[in-house]
Amino acid sequence: MRDYPQVKLTEIVRQKEGNPIIDLSRNLSLIKEKVEKRSEEGGYIYTYDEDKIIETLARINGTDELKYLAYTNAEVDKINNKVRERIYGQPNKIEVDETLVFNSPYKEDYYTNQEMLVKSIRIIEKPFTYLSNKDGIDEADCHNSKYATETLKCYSINPSYIEESVFSKGGWVDNIIVIHEDSEKSFENLVKLLKNKAKVREIDWKNYYEFIEQFADLTYNHAISIHKSQGSTYQQVIVNIQNVNINKNQKEHKRLLYTAVTRASELLILYKV
Repeated sequence: MRDYPQVKLTEIVRQKEGNPIIDLSRNLSLIKEKVEKRSEEGGYIYTYDEDKIIETLARINGTDELKYLAYTNAEVDKINNKVRERIYGQPNKIEVDETLVFNSPYKEDYYTNQEMLVKSIRIIEKPFTYLSNKDGIDEADCHNSKYATETLKCYSINPSYIEESVFSKGGWVDNIIVIHEDSEKSFENLVKLLKNKAKVREIDWKNYYEFIEQFADLTYNHAISIHKSQGSTYQQVIVNIQNVNINKNQKEHKRLLYTAVTRASELLILYKV
């Protein structure tokens, strides 16, 4: 059996030495004591002021200076929606100058959790022709009476890249295509149709994936789940402790708390303890 070199991590580099977050991460029960600790290197504080949190997240507007972490996607969505309403009033699904995050890889150019800044937007319509007897779907134009056409309203996004420049073969990648909120129901119906067909005939999975992979799955980045935050570092982090406490599995709960509190390099804000 081949021997591989063994590596042991012995030094904390996310927080500076002397930051009280380090001691807190080693003894998570200190959270319940509600005693704030600060030093020149950072520390942790407590708050119950959701409005101030929303106001601050809106002012920061998606940068890594501050991030809100929660256990459930429902809480993440709630905070993201409130922050967007504070910024844009009555926002569309996507707004210019908004930072978005990829939920999954898109084409060959984007990876999961990659951030992208919306530089400009066009509204386009993409027609899809499919067999009305539910035998399949095809983008090709067909005058056969068995075929029906569904037109999907989409956002065509011209992006700026926050993390790094992204190139495809021969130059810049094409615009990013996202289903418009007006066509989400039609899109879901087409996805369901294709999936049901592929379950009957395996060869049709190709049609299914070719269809869904044309569209990017994006989300907002004011608040993210603790799971998605793994491996990331933010200057300041807000952790919704009450939301983390929904998880009653002792091992998972401890792991979630540890991951959340150690994402902050400077200041940790413990919310709803």
